[in-house]
Amino acid sequence: MRKTKGIIFLIVWFIWAAVKDISCLIRPDVATDYYILSSVGLGALFFVMALAVFILNTVSVFYLFKPRPTGLLILFNALVAAVVQSTVTIVVTLSNLPGAREAYVNGRQQQGLPIRNEAAMNTIFSSSTMTLAWLMMIAFYATVAYFVYRNKAYFQPPTAT
Repeated sequence: MRKTKGIIFLIVWFIWAAVKDISCLIRPDVATDYYILSSVGLGALFFVMALAVFILNTVSVFYLFKPRPTGLLILFNALVAAVVQSTVTIVVTLSNLPGAREAYVNGRQQQGLPIRNEAAMNTIFSSSTMTLAWLMMIAFYATVAYFVYRNKAYFQPPTAT
């Protein structure tokens, strides 16, 4: 079946997501989520969620190149898993903003990256900014889900004429 612009967007998105996921699994020290979850004793949960999301994103790429009806369900599940992973991290962050901030700073220092100034850190690690970021992430994933839904016919077998 011909790949539309929407399918190409989905291919690029899911490949990028899978590469990002494997990078975080191989080098958790570059993942702020790992530091935040580890700071409250949930480091293992990071790996469970990241592995599940990685597998779903990778299988999604397969189904984008080899469309089958099951692929549609896999793509939606990959998006839901990513939203759950982000939501868990945001909830942990909001429950301990000072700890999340410290985890972020430690992660940046270990990577040799600069730390933002105090005012920027206060803005970033506020409940309103975190909630806004979470809402924007939900909106983005909803947009990707819309592209999946709009291209659902791509995953159906061709009809005989």
